[in-house]
Amino acid sequence: MPHPDLSSRLARRLDELGIERADLRPALALQRNLIGQQLVLLGACEQGGVPHLSLPPRYLAAKLARGLPALHSEPVPLPNRVLVLAVHDFCARLSTGSTAEAAAAALAAFNRRLDPAAILSACFGRDQGGVRMLGAHAQVSPDLLWLVAELALAPFAYLLARQLFPGGANGVAAPVAGALAAWDRGFCPVCGSWAAWQEGSEEGHRLRCSFCSYGWTMRAYRCAFCGEDGEPFVTAAPNPEEPGRRLQLCGACGGYSKVLPLAAEFPLVAVEDLASLDLDMAAMERKYIRPALPGIRKG
Repeated sequence: MPHPDLSSRLARRLDELGIERADLRPALALQRNLIGQQLVLLGACEQGGVPHLSLPPRYLAAKLARGLPALHSEPVPLPNRVLVLAVHDFCARLSTGSTAEAAAAALAAFNRRLDPAAILSACFGRDQGGVRMLGAHAQVSPDLLWLVAELALAPFAYLLARQLFPGGANGVAAPVAGALAAWDRGFCPVCGSWAAWQEGSEEGHRLRCSFCSYGWTMRAYRCAFCGEDGEPFVTAAPNPEEPGRRLQLCGACGGYSKVLPLAAEFPLVAVEDLASLDLDMAAMERKYIRPALPGIRKG
């Protein structure tokens, strides 16, 4: 399998969680299946060549300064020959359990009239409305379509993030480094997605993108979704015995963020997101939600 180091780290973490969390074993088995295939896809994207993005440093820095993620509205050529096959493959892998019916419907639609390349393009552009429209037209669950497209695209997006900002603000041109350091928003400066969680440490919180796995910081303590920093925005630890695992809850917009005492990159972002499902449940029981992706203006 490509990337033996990533594969071994994935296997170790899944094995640990399988021992610690018996309640998650079926979900962990599915993740082992899905993420293992993502690592194969990562190797295929690398071998096929990730397109070089000609974004001059001053252009990129100006774009970030306007609050626009690096990839927003850029004409990035997707490796559709590989990704379309991956979409079909992930649908097949999800054809069991609670997703079986939706996955089967998606596969049938792909074989009839639904263009997987269109789903991939909308998902890569972070256009949830576009995927909903395509799903409604084909009578297929848009959530399932979004899921399989994200699974296929995440390795590619990760490689693009590494190309654009290798080492974060280190190793990039001075204007870009300054713009990244000044980025103080709740959505990813690479792709525009929300964070899967925030990595809590003594130095502060580092947000970890749920799609491309890039990490960035917000300077002020406030809601990542709406910017609220007053009384409606609070932090709580559902389990007093684990104070490092916290929830940020915003009464202004109803959104929540998880804070975990760990750091993780691709492919472990999804694993740690699943491992902290108890925090999601605690937030949802209190009627908090994960908001839809931000509506980023054209620029």
